[in-house]
Amino acid sequence: MEHKKETPAIFARPGYAADYIKTDARNATYLSDPHISNLKNIAYALATELWAERERVRVIESLMSKGVQVTPEAIEKYMPSDEETAQWREDREAMIERVFGVLAKNTYDRPFSEPRFKDRS
Repeated sequence: MEHKKETPAIFARPGYAADYIKTDARNATYLSDPHISNLKNIAYALATELWAERERVRVIESLMSKGVQVTPEAIEKYMPSDEETAQWREDREAMIERVFGVLAKNTYDRPFSEPRFKDRS
């Protein structure tokens, strides 16, 4: 008897995430110092994990506010409304600005070796 491959039901549901694209980004050096690039990668990974947890909490809060029993299955099946999606996107952009906005600061006019206090050498 031939075995027929079927997509598990959990993967057949509609979603709103992009497909995974394999890259070699973990080994890339984006800045002049590979150690600084590694720190940047750590910060990005932590921010990504934090946002994923925040979205999951928002899903749980939405389910609870609607009186739906919160189960792992209910969380995975939850599809946010257009209003929730817009609000979450706005909140995500605000978090990105708060956390990573410092990277956009112009630091060319002040080198790292510059003394911070005029009365100290």
